[in-house]
Amino acid sequence: MWRILRETGIAPETVRGAQDDRLMPALAGVGFADVGSGISGTRSAAFSSATLATWRLPFFLRLEAHVSAAAAACTGGCASCAAPRLVAFSGVRHFRELFPEKARCPALRAAAHKDGPPNQCDEEASSCPENGGLDGGATAPRRIRLTPRCPATIRPGRQWVLPAGWPLPPARCEVWVMPSTSGAAAMTREERVSPWRTLAARLQAEGPCAAVPGACACVST
Repeated sequence: MWRILRETGIAPETVRGAQDDRLMPALAGVGFADVGSGISGTRSAAFSSATLATWRLPFFLRLEAHVSAAAAACTGGCASCAAPRLVAFSGVRHFRELFPEKARCPALRAAAHKDGPPNQCDEEASSCPENGGLDGGATAPRRIRLTPRCPATIRPGRQWVLPAGWPLPPARCEVWVMPSTSGAAAMTREERVSPWRTLAARLQAEGPCAAVPGACACVST
């Protein structure tokens, strides 16, 4: 992951790797969180859907706690202002498993699935054009929908269908799903890196956080 983050400019060249996680918020405005906090292992296929389902609520609660802490420290208590502007998942699987109800990807209907049950869409299926897209939010806004049912397919890029119960304000916090940075996911290097370049451009366009400590940036209407 770190090579891609440095190559695309999401992380500065001075960041070496995971040992510098804690430097990233100050250096790049980027933080890290795990869907399964404190769980060792880097291969998502090693965990069943039932196991990942138990991570959903604790993950949502950690996001809520993070926003509450940021609101108390930076935005006069306004949770909407304190929410991250963008959340990006590295790999499709963890995002997909946040939906309580699964849909089978049509790209996998006729194929044996090596890394899990056949109703789980993997990285290769992420090209199916149903959710996501690498427009970086530049095209006309689409309606964001929260639903318990997972889209049949998920493309890299911004997501417009989010899991029911998603705790961050969809209107202020974009959700992106990126290709896995693991070499275990079968794709070319360009297929792997190109969406990360698009994400980097989106972050650059967003610019630094303009929140003023102790002030709410919401505009009353």
